[in-house]
Parts: sequence; structure tokens; C-alpha cells
Amino acid sequence: MKTYRGIREPLCHVRVLDAAAAGPPFAPVPPPANGHVRTAEHELAVPRELVSQALVPFEWGTDGPGTHYLAVALLADLLGAADRAGIKATLPHMRRFLSRLPKEDFEISDTIFRAFLHAVGANPTRALPHVPDGTDAERDGRRDGDGRGGDADSRA
Repeated sequence: MKTYRGIREPLCHVRVLDAAAAGPPFAPVPPPANGHVRTAEHELAVPRELVSQALVPFEWGTDGPGTHYLAVALLADLLGAADRAGIKATLPHMRRFLSRLPKEDFEISDTIFRAFLHAVGANPTRALPHVPDGTDAERDGRRDGDGRGGDADSRA
């Protein structure tokens, strides 16, 4: 799970805390002495293949160029920089969301961002595999005309 931490200092920047990248998957992690979970941390940046140079620092709580660059950087991190169509389609929604945040520091998990992207019609499933609901139709891959598993007679 990733957490995006927006920090207002003289210039706004966003730190990405990635608990999954802190160590190899399924490896036993010794409990930390200070009670904190180990995380890998890096600075969020706009991928060079999308914007050659960000001319202004990130911004939120207002709609401007800094909000635009932050939205591009977040979408590239969530959807993948190669998903240019997805980034372009969801950019106006993400800009609006970010412009409505309070002008204070923020901390938002990738789960919240993915729910937001799902709500606006994006396909934020890059790192989230489908989890079957356990029904026979789901296991067998059956679907009926309305997209639900099973046959219509059994639901009547």
C-alpha cells in the first residue's frame, strides 16, 4: 500500500511511502523497535516522458499549473506513465479533486485514490488484481445477460 503525503514547506512537495517496496514480498519482517512499519520512501515527480520539465512546484487547494503537474504525477504513479489515454481522460477530475483539498498538508492512501478513479470511470486496476467474490458463477466464469453470475430462473 502506498501513502501520498503532501507537505507544505516553502515549496509544496509530495512524498510517497510504499510499504510494499520496503522488502521482498512474503519475507518475514522483524518488528521495528520503534513500532513503525518499514516503508520505502521517495519524492513524487512528473515522469519525463509526460512532461519534459515541470515549471512550477506542486500545488493543491487551488487550481493552477502546480495542481496540473501534481495531478499528472499522481495519475502516472497510479495508472502507469504508459497509460497516456487514462491519464488524459482522468486529468480534469484529478485536478478538480486536488484543487478542493485544504491548503494544508495531506496524507491520502492509494486505496482512496483508486476508489476515486473508479468513481470517475477510470480503470485503476494496475496493482490491484481482481478478487473473486466466491460465487459458483465467479469461479466458473459464467455470466448472464445482466452481468451477474448464475441463471435468471434461480434469482426469480
